[in-house]
Amino acid sequence: MTPLPRIASLARTGTGISLEFDLAADHPVFCGHFPATPILPAVAQIDWALRIAREHLPLPAHFRGLRSLKFLRVVQPPARLALELAQEGAGVTFAYSLAGTACSTGRIEFADDAAGPDRSLL
Repeated sequence: MTPLPRIASLARTGTGISLEFDLAADHPVFCGHFPATPILPAVAQIDWALRIAREHLPLPAHFRGLRSLKFLRVVQPPARLALELAQEGAGVTFAYSLAGTACSTGRIEFADDAAGPDRSLL
């Protein structure tokens, strides 16, 4: 689990939250990914969205799956990265952007029970 970057701002929205991170080139997430041209790993973006959603939104207890993942733009440091989280039923949508340009989007689904026929392996 990679440490979260410094949160520059956090605000509640109608059904979610809006944040901005400051990503410095020396943040541990860039270690080895890649030395000459650091980029923010997709798995870190999902991890951060999941952890922040769990911390700030009332979600069911169990992870169920990921849907509609799209990685549209490479994120390189230094950067002020925005994250929008919106709760929709038992899930949360996330959208990362840089200066208003979309970087990645997706939906994280949760369930009250750990078992189920649609349980994702992720």
